[in-house]
Amino acid sequence: MFKILPIKTVITKTFKLIFKKEYLNKFIIIGVTLSLANYLSNFIFNYFINLPTNQFPTFIVVISLLLFIFLYLYFLGFMLSFVYNFCLDVSAESLQDIKSYINKAYKRSFPTLGTTLIFGLIVFAGSILLFVPSVIWGVKYFFAPIISATEGKKTKEALKESKTLVKGHFWQILFRLIVFYVITSFPGIIISSINSNLSFIQTFFLPITYLFYMVLFNNLRYKNQNSK
Repeated sequence: MFKILPIKTVITKTFKLIFKKEYLNKFIIIGVTLSLANYLSNFIFNYFINLPTNQFPTFIVVISLLLFIFLYLYFLGFMLSFVYNFCLDVSAESLQDIKSYINKAYKRSFPTLGTTLIFGLIVFAGSILLFVPSVIWGVKYFFAPIISATEGKKTKEALKESKTLVKGHFWQILFRLIVFYVITSFPGIIISSINSNLSFIQTFFLPITYLFYMVLFNNLRYKNQNSK
């Protein structure tokens, strides 16, 4: 019978991969890029929000804000796709050149963004009903954005495949997702507790979080392919 990799094994493998010479500098560069992008987006958004109403015509402010939101969402889809594909190859130790990840992110940014937003809406809808549906749907469809980013599948297909991957392993996956999140968010929480202005640095650790998820995703996908 197929078993999911033990948590200790996933943690050990993830950190071994992160600290490999050929991967470490890339994780640092991606983390710094994400942190700076997060800082700049927050700065620009706060600028628009705090802009005096009489400084510019209202329609210019609204158009600028809408344009910023569009660019922000596109960048979100682009970076999610980029990081997911990068971490997927790191987890399989078959890293490609950076240009290939940029090309994949360019092609799959909108499907990734769409699936991510739908996934967020599903979880939000579950939280309105009760906490339990939110957790159930969150775990069941957790891998949908990853599938859209790495396989280029549309939202409906990605949701269906995620549900198939999780089937029969709900509690094991839920526990692992919680443990992985706690481990990777801990440094960011410590930094932001020291200085709240540095909360944007939490974004630096996102690629590490995603690598945990990718090791688990590869494990589940292997199970699914070999059970047919």
